[in-house]
Amino acid sequence: ISVSLYKPYPLAEFEYELKYVQGPFGDISTVAYENVEKGVWVFSNQGLVRSIIYRPTQKEREQFSYPCKSPDAGDDVELPPYWFDRYWNLPSKKEKQRLKQITDKESRRAEGKQIYLVYYYKNEKDKESGLTQANRAKTYLELAGISLDKIKVVNGGKENKSEIVVYLVDPK
Repeated sequence: ISVSLYKPYPLAEFEYELKYVQGPFGDISTVAYENVEKGVWVFSNQGLVRSIIYRPTQKEREQFSYPCKSPDAGDDVELPPYWFDRYWNLPSKKEKQRLKQITDKESRRAEGKQIYLVYYYKNEKDKESGLTQANRAKTYLELAGISLDKIKVVNGGKENKSEIVVYLVDPK
């Protein structure tokens, strides 16, 4: 859930303790903060909270998600609740930032596991661009030090929206 505030308020008055994530970035020097335990991201500039993003925590993801199957995952692999937020058609710079977040924050969790980059698409045009983007992500993850044999690009099939979802799966 993303909330853009009509009336910004001081960052010091935000209800949860926050940790610096990145910034300043953008043409208005935005700074990002987060509270992982609460699933909150805050974007501020000039010391004022401008927007808030609420995301499910890992515990909430596990509680409210359900395993699903992908037709091309092979051997009826059960894909658990997704490992990292979905993304699709990000500009090149933002795509690299997103993949860097995956490798910076989560690569330790990936040790000993299989990574599935599953692309879902609305139509045939999206199918091709999804495969291209998933392969770029695979290359980036390899450059970040994750073994290529641990990463699989998977066609998730036709869905009502185009997205790429990253899953971590325990090997059988």
